[in-house]
Amino acid sequence: MKALKLVEDFSSDPEKLPEVVEAEEAVIGGLLLGDPESFVRVKNALRPEFFGINAYSKTYEAIESLADKGKPIDLITVAQRLREMKLLDKVGGQAFLARTMDRTVSAVNIDRHAELVRDYHYRRELIRVGHEIYRIGHKEPNPTDALAKATELLTGVTEGLADANSTAIDVSTVLVDVFEEFSTKLENPDSGSEIRTGYTDLDNMLYGGLRPGSVTVVASRPGMGKSALVAIDLLHRISRTYPEKQNVLVSLEMSESEVGYRYISRATADVDRSNPIPAGELKRAKFNDAQLTPIYEAFSAQNQLRVLIDSSPVATLDGIRAKLWYARSLRADGLGVLVVDYLQLMGDPAKDEGMRRYEIEKLSRGFKIIAQEFNIPVILLSQLSRGVENRNNKRPQLSDLRESGSIEQDADNVIMLYRDEYYDPASPDKGLVEVLVRKARDGRTGEFKLLGMLAASRFDNYAPAEIHH
Repeated sequence: MKALKLVEDFSSDPEKLPEVVEAEEAVIGGLLLGDPESFVRVKNALRPEFFGINAYSKTYEAIESLADKGKPIDLITVAQRLREMKLLDKVGGQAFLARTMDRTVSAVNIDRHAELVRDYHYRRELIRVGHEIYRIGHKEPNPTDALAKATELLTGVTEGLADANSTAIDVSTVLVDVFEEFSTKLENPDSGSEIRTGYTDLDNMLYGGLRPGSVTVVASRPGMGKSALVAIDLLHRISRTYPEKQNVLVSLEMSESEVGYRYISRATADVDRSNPIPAGELKRAKFNDAQLTPIYEAFSAQNQLRVLIDSSPVATLDGIRAKLWYARSLRADGLGVLVVDYLQLMGDPAKDEGMRRYEIEKLSRGFKIIAQEFNIPVILLSQLSRGVENRNNKRPQLSDLRESGSIEQDADNVIMLYRDEYYDPASPDKGLVEVLVRKARDGRTGEFKLLGMLAASRFDNYAPAEIHH
């Protein structure tokens, strides 16, 4: 195979930049290892032209192309994409890619290697511009013109480096995008990017629904129905309303089987609202032929749900990112929402209070980054402390959440649940769930009620909301 050449043929002595080859190889090799998280870590730092080695430049171009389409990145898929681009032989074939991957032990330092690739690109650009300024200084008779040309060349490098290190956007660009969205909504109020929940009062309070890039915390004491409401009923509704999108449920409290039985129970409430079948009864599987008919209908209906369930007992932010990458590849129109049930089951609950609070803060901030990174609504279920039980009025407040570190600060919306009949079996609100919107960054706070059939994980709109301005 012929020696690889530099994209910019600026110097007869490329060994002046000895580390660039190793860094470029480490980045491409790390990406070929197939960890979806790796590309997330480097995508904002790199562009194909940043690679000095042409083969790596073209390979990264193929990797970007796969990522843009939400497809997995590994040795086979990258080789196939290069083949489609008619570049596989030019970069050295699949054998070259395999050797590059084999020489990479892991992608643990891939972000640092990406920074090196970017930095050396701009060093090469500076050398190229230096050579050009040297030529201008010799050939341009007018020193003023020479200085103007030299300044223009240097400005180009400076602006490029600034762009590579900044995600800042000029406000005029932002306002153009906002005006386009505003104009579209004027013509069609339902055309927004929000994900509607189907709970009329909640959608009104949140001005249309759950916004992409937002984090919503749903918190309560045990027994209030948060898993039934969010992990089952809400995902059921969203999946039906947006069948083209793939949703993800990280269930740390229930197994896949338990979630599955609950989804079927939820569907039996659609088939016959007056006679839903609880998940516990479904597990016993003792029914006559007449009783089986609505159950079979429920199985058929729920087969259309678009929910990817992960009930691994150990969930990490990186692992959830990988699942989102995979889920996005399953549907042409991408992702719907991510639900995590529930936050306090992540990490190590055995840590002392100070370390545990710090751990929850890192998780909370991490989910905010994930929401923005994938541009999806993230819903985090959260358990409230026992302090609520010590009050006469056991309706939870924001202060109850503050004991869990920075969850309240990172959340765009905080919703709390309360069932009066849990504490008072003779309550006149039997069968009702109070939904307390305690924080709404882009909406309005308030309270409303849902009619809850907890045995079947079904919730329905009940009454107009009481809105607090």
